[in-house]
Amino acid sequence: MRRRIELYAPNALQAPDRRLCTQTHSVLPLLPMPYIFRKWLYHSVRKIYHKLIPSEERMNSLDRARRFIGNKATKLAIAIVPLAALTTIAPPAARAGSLVFSPSATCAVSDGSPNSGGSCVVSQANTVGGDPNGNWLQLYTPAPINAFSPQTQQPDPIVELGVSGGGASGTVSSGEMIPISYDFFINRTEEFFSAIDEINATESANWNVSFDIYGSGGSCNSGSSLCVTEFYKSGSALIGSEVTGTGFVTIGAGGGTVSSFNINLEVNSESDFSVTIPSGETLDLNPVAAPEPASVLLAGAGGAFLLFLRKRRRA
Repeated sequence: MRRRIELYAPNALQAPDRRLCTQTHSVLPLLPMPYIFRKWLYHSVRKIYHKLIPSEERMNSLDRARRFIGNKATKLAIAIVPLAALTTIAPPAARAGSLVFSPSATCAVSDGSPNSGGSCVVSQANTVGGDPNGNWLQLYTPAPINAFSPQTQQPDPIVELGVSGGGASGTVSSGEMIPISYDFFINRTEEFFSAIDEINATESANWNVSFDIYGSGGSCNSGSSLCVTEFYKSGSALIGSEVTGTGFVTIGAGGGTVSSFNINLEVNSESDFSVTIPSGETLDLNPVAAPEPASVLLAGAGGAFLLFLRKRRRA
């Protein structure tokens, strides 16, 4: 008889319900009534139990945890997602170090090559950079710098620009990594566009970019100079394309005191070209990494969706 009655008390019931079923099963077989009445009595007692005892008291710890997550997860996500999005676009923290790269450093364009001249500018983008020990400098060109060779006897067109011996001060630690980034355009010159250039539409240009820091106090060699791993990168790109990249200048053993820095860019080609470094795409020393647009968009879309769900639940 007990086995037959247990068919109406499945194991999926909550723990207090199972205790009630067990107690009821112990009594029901002793009552002198047909099986159908015992079945009816069992379900009647269970309904009364559910009405008298609140659902919270009939839930075990696992059920309470599931209910809490179901009720609160949306609210927690609505609070966390916008905060996560803000952290990706928030400005850098307050200045915590003493390293200073001088924003008044002179930026020059080389005059020793056949080009039409031009200028470059150094400015401070922020007092705190990707390495919070120092500030963030940017180098850009107010206008395109043209390189051309009117006569075939002259050497290939070349553009050389940058900062050499820019002022710096402060201390750095062993293993400290100072981020760098570069973003510039190699275009064709409109003013000196020739028939040969038009035929050679796939003409390329060679480029190299370098960042370096100098100082004293290092212990990686017999001298007293600052031990630094210079950043240097070279490559080739089609004229009419954009060149971008990132990297680090790494401080070697012993750390030390910083006294100066270099930022240099050189581009050369057999064809006429121009170099442009807009203020929005620059050569950067110690930049703050920009958040990926896709990440910011995803965080915003997730927050909007959660707000929509919350309003729908209230409605």
